[in-house]
Amino acid sequence: MNKTPTWMGDGGDDTPLGFGIVDWIRVIWRGLIVGGLTFGCLLIALLVRLVERPLYGADLS
Repeated sequence: MNKTPTWMGDGGDDTPLGFGIVDWIRVIWRGLIVGGLTFGCLLIALLVRLVERPLYGADLS
């Protein structure tokens, strides 16, 4: 009986491992979404700080 790990099937490994143009477009699209959310939320947080500082900021006098 030949024991192999469960992630190795009985067949050969005939699948190509390269990325096609559609895969790269998907990678770029997802990167833009993640970057936009990250830096968009950072921009919103900085804008909130501009309003928050005069209202609740420390009294430096």
